[in-house]
Amino acid sequence: MEEPEIIAYISTEYESLHDIACLENGQAWVNGGGIMTRLDIKGNVLEKISTANKCPANGLAVNDDGELLYSDYNEEKIYLVKHGKPRTLNKTQWGPGGICLSGSGKIMAVTCEERRRLFQVEVFDGKNGGYIKRFELLELKGGRYLTFYIAENINRDICIADLNAKIVVVFNRDGNLRFHYRGRNLLQNFDPHYIATDSQGHILVSDNGNRCVHILSSDGELISVLDKLGLEDPRGISIDKEDKLWVIEKSGRIKVIQYLK
Repeated sequence: MEEPEIIAYISTEYESLHDIACLENGQAWVNGGGIMTRLDIKGNVLEKISTANKCPANGLAVNDDGELLYSDYNEEKIYLVKHGKPRTLNKTQWGPGGICLSGSGKIMAVTCEERRRLFQVEVFDGKNGGYIKRFELLELKGGRYLTFYIAENINRDICIADLNAKIVVVFNRDGNLRFHYRGRNLLQNFDPHYIATDSQGHILVSDNGNRCVHILSSDGELISVLDKLGLEDPRGISIDKEDKLWVIEKSGRIKVIQYLK
């Protein structure tokens, strides 16, 4: 759209939110502290769930059955929420940051071996959590906090936002580098936080430093920048089934944006 528009503005009770994962029917899970909250596009709170250890989740995702998954870096685990209670789905080899569901229903987690600063993607069965494969990501650098978020594109590319290195790195399905994205030349403070993909193959990146969202083609070309919507320190982003963009702001508010015709 030439003029993207905000179609919903949601206030929450949280002073700080991080990750978000959309469900169907205009709903989403958000992660605030050790509490994960399901709400609708009108801001109604539908459900609240505490993490297993009361600590913040590192990444959120929703499987094909509409069930919530979250990662715990310190415990090196991915949890599945069943009937309102988290249960361990699998244990990762290294500490997991962001997680996502692939188009084939597999769970992908970007994980880190902190001492040696090694990074990899670990892939698990989306139903039973069984291990499938892993591969190292030699292009990732990381930093002090080792924070990454991950999404899969429709062409099965693996898209990762490296918060510490201030870069977006895209790999093919085998873990081979396809391209880097460092922000357009006019932006001096590119600060990628979260990453998402839509049904058209676009890669969307929230840029906290410039208070905007970048929209890239599947080949890494900049298509548009959503920078005229008054975004306040955008963090977590997620795309719903209708290709609407949900953006978390630092204050704990959420904006839902229509950006495609």
